Amino acid sequence: MTLETWLPQDDPDREAVIDGVRRVEKPLREVDRYWGMQAVGDVLRRRRTPPPGVWDWVVGLLDAPHWDWLTVSQALHLIGGGGTAVAPYADRLVRVLDLQEECDRYGPSMVDNVLRVLARQGDLRAVPLLRERLRTERYFGYPADLLALPAEQLLPAALDKLRNGPPGSMLKLLATWGPVGAPAVPEVTLLLPVLGLARDACLTLGRIGPAAAPAAGLLAEYATGAARPERWKTPRRWHGTQAAAWAYWRITGEPELLLRETDTAMRAGLGRPVLRHLAELGPLAAPFVDRLRPLLDAPGAWTRTGAAHAWWRITGDPAPAVPVLTAVLTAADFGPHAPTLDAIRHLGEIGAPAAPAAPHLRAVLAGEQRLGPDILTDEELLRTAAAALTAVGS
Repeated sequence: MTLETWLPQDDPDREAVIDGVRRVEKPLREVDRYWGMQAVGDVLRRRRTPPPGVWDWVVGLLDAPHWDWLTVSQALHLIGGGGTAVAPYADRLVRVLDLQEECDRYGPSMVDNVLRVLARQGDLRAVPLLRERLRTERYFGYPADLLALPAEQLLPAALDKLRNGPPGSMLKLLATWGPVGAPAVPEVTLLLPVLGLARDACLTLGRIGPAAAPAAGLLAEYATGAARPERWKTPRRWHGTQAAAWAYWRITGEPELLLRETDTAMRAGLGRPVLRHLAELGPLAAPFVDRLRPLLDAPGAWTRTGAAHAWWRITGDPAPAVPVLTAVLTAADFGPHAPTLDAIRHLGEIGAPAAPAAPHLRAVLAGEQRLGPDILTDEELLRTAAAALTAVGS
């Protein structure tokens, strides 16, 4: 079947796709293959419903009798960020794992793009190779990609890496898993004195929660300044005291240290972790309300969004918060440096009182053009906006 047959005549990107495919399949120069794949990828990343058959063609590149590594690498990169559109091709993608060593010689991320797709679908066929790559610190995906897989099956590999070092990204992975990472508490606690890892170790122990109780005493010392990581030679306080205080509260349920550190941080100057901690503390942070209220009119969108969420969590009063969060959607900025996704989550958490935001949530769901920098971000926006729209009662 020719391109002209399976691409609708009235599709606005018909000519761009045809030109891109021809550049790949009948290149005059290597650079033509590169730009041909770029052109096809641009259409896929830009449209929520791309022309039919384009994903079939991209995945079909993996069946070439003699792989063109440049083209296959680009195809796998597209597939790795393809989201739900590539879910039907899981069986074909699994065959790429058999060529792991050959792919790794060209570029380690080629196989990792396949592992990301399978992991996000909860496909257990990804687990054996993921274990191996986690142990050797060769997995180049993101911890959030692994949430659909049973953490217990990957935890032994993470523990091996922590014990044999260097820990690399294992702390962020354990923090993503939360309480499931409890068996790693001894190894994570040993990393608290390591200057470059101490703050991440605090955050990981906090995410694990009460099961990290053996580390509570040391965390209290770090939070108060009685102890600090090795090689911290400056007389200034260690920058991770707030993270240590937050972890201590998450583990013990005692908020005093975190309240004290939050007060110090607010006096020194605002940062997103301060507002996030205020929101987590909820009514326990009532003493900060007078200082929080002016931040709803702060110049920065991240500060306004964090302050609105914290205000509602502390006071239960949605009236000042909803207009601030809705204004973030009105700005229609879905870039990687905008707090739009957070604002949508917070509106959904507020529920029915956030009903005035419903038209803007519908606008996120409507339209053909993807929002955000990539397919995965757009799909997360769609899921979050749909859940928020349900929660606000529309």
